[in-house]
Amino acid sequence: MEIDSAVEIMAKLGLRPVQVQALLDYEPLIIQENGKSMFHDVSHVYRVLIYADLLSQMFEKEGIMVNKHAVFSAIMIHDCLRKNEYINDVDHGRLAAEWAKSKGLFDNDPNKELILHLAFTHSLDDEVVRGLFYCDNTIEHDIVCDADLLDRFRDGYNDSTLDGPDESYIRIDNKTKALLPVVKMLCHNYFESETQYDPLADLVIIGSQLGII
Repeated sequence: MEIDSAVEIMAKLGLRPVQVQALLDYEPLIIQENGKSMFHDVSHVYRVLIYADLLSQMFEKEGIMVNKHAVFSAIMIHDCLRKNEYINDVDHGRLAAEWAKSKGLFDNDPNKELILHLAFTHSLDDEVVRGLFYCDNTIEHDIVCDADLLDRFRDGYNDSTLDGPDESYIRIDNKTKALLPVVKMLCHNYFESETQYDPLADLVIIGSQLGII
């Protein structure tokens, strides 16, 4: 059975390639303590930004507005203090949000509270989020969480496999699942590449070849 290319899948979904400028505008913040992370490195954050852009487009096609700035800003910092690679470190979202707040990163941003909330809650179970904040999860929260989950095509990390994430954890069921083949192509091509010295440049080249960027 012939498998559709990423371009064909994106065309069927009505998605446009991710703009390089969006990746440049939200450069990942990985502080020194987490700089040698095998799985939560700069390339992971860039890929999550790509997936979040595609998921946001899917909502916008339906006329549903997404605060992409808040989503991308939260992703930019979401793993900056991730230290524990092989366990479900539910606390690293809170640490990231507190670190960003202590540095005043978003003090002049009108979306500050939402950005910090998204970073804080991305590592928590949905039931915990509702219990802590007494509110339903936002579309932005679901996009951040599912975009992060999509990058589970990394053999060796926690419960990740080359076959991708456990689909029972997916929040935006139809949209996120539709992206799985595209994500798999990007991840596999990236990890099979021989360079990986400049994650952004490598992802732009590979993503452009696939028609994702």
